[in-house]
Amino acid sequence: MYAPHPKAIDFVMSEVGAVSGDALDVASGTGVFARALAASCAKVVAFDATKEMLARAERTAVDLGIHNIEYQLGDASQLPFEDQSFNIVTSRLAIHHFANPGAIVSEMMRVCKKGGRVILADIIADDDLEQHAETDRLEILRDPSHTACVTLKGLHDLLELTGRVQVQSHSGNVYMHPLNATFWMDNTETPQAARDEIDRCFQAELAGGKKTGMQPFLDEKGELTFLHRYAVAQAIRV
Repeated sequence: MYAPHPKAIDFVMSEVGAVSGDALDVASGTGVFARALAASCAKVVAFDATKEMLARAERTAVDLGIHNIEYQLGDASQLPFEDQSFNIVTSRLAIHHFANPGAIVSEMMRVCKKGGRVILADIIADDDLEQHAETDRLEILRDPSHTACVTLKGLHDLLELTGRVQVQSHSGNVYMHPLNATFWMDNTETPQAARDEIDRCFQAELAGGKKTGMQPFLDEKGELTFLHRYAVAQAIRV
């Protein structure tokens, strides 16, 4: 059911800029980022832990006439590649699903060539600790595979803590991605009790109550909508 919003991936690629050489997309899912990279890279490896996701990614790429993507199943915490194998190593919308994101980012850095880039694109949480905690609570209610969002600083910290990088200054750009709340929950078949709680919290914030960190509002159709904040953090492997 999920259909990636073109403005979101366009934003990510505008932040990434020019890419070339061989790329690895970690936790590639349905291959949205891998396909975007394939337009400029010689080869892209779409790496994911879910066979069904990779199969869907491959079908989509074939339908679009994209033939320079390879698909590999495996564990992102133990990437089956030699040190310094790729010019570009990316992960999009996956950090908030990882139980130990630091270990995975360290692996991403290991397989990146010196002078290459490691790129993290994800939704980010508010710097306010209470709002951050409430965002994670609602995200987990909606999808238990969610572990925790990070802040923009948290994304950069994940890169810096590998100790092998020159973290790039952030552009200052954050994409505010509107999502229909019903569509968002339908995608994960969220149980009714959880849907009711999420809806209650959004409606309470609209009425001036506790902030969720997700900035709910009613769209032009009067439908409950909220915002995901997309950011991109990048580092050069040294």
